[in-house]
Amino acid sequence: MARGFYNRGAVDPSWKRVRWLLSTSTEPAFFIEDLTQSPFNIGLRVETGAFGTEEVSTLARRHGLFLDAGIVKRILDYVGGHPYLTHVLLYYMAVDLESPERLFDVGTAGTP
Repeated sequence: MARGFYNRGAVDPSWKRVRWLLSTSTEPAFFIEDLTQSPFNIGLRVETGAFGTEEVSTLARRHGLFLDAGIVKRILDYVGGHPYLTHVLLYYMAVDLESPERLFDVGTAGTP
């Protein structure tokens, strides 16, 4: 379907104005057996790198968290700057302000 909509833009002016953004947190090839039929090999590929201090601080503020440099560094060390993992960690920090230290405890990771 994504490929069909994208291809319509070549012949239909109203579809030419439509922009699509498909995002994955892994390689799209893992989802597709025949890469020549992939909806992901259209348009431009945009890769995001690992988050740095500024990106983590900005995302934290958008979650209502105002973190000091030590906590930001700890987040970067814990998730390696991975954008999705950073988002998940900050989300849980925002919804459970009483026990943020528990999020960094490998022994309790994944338990409510």
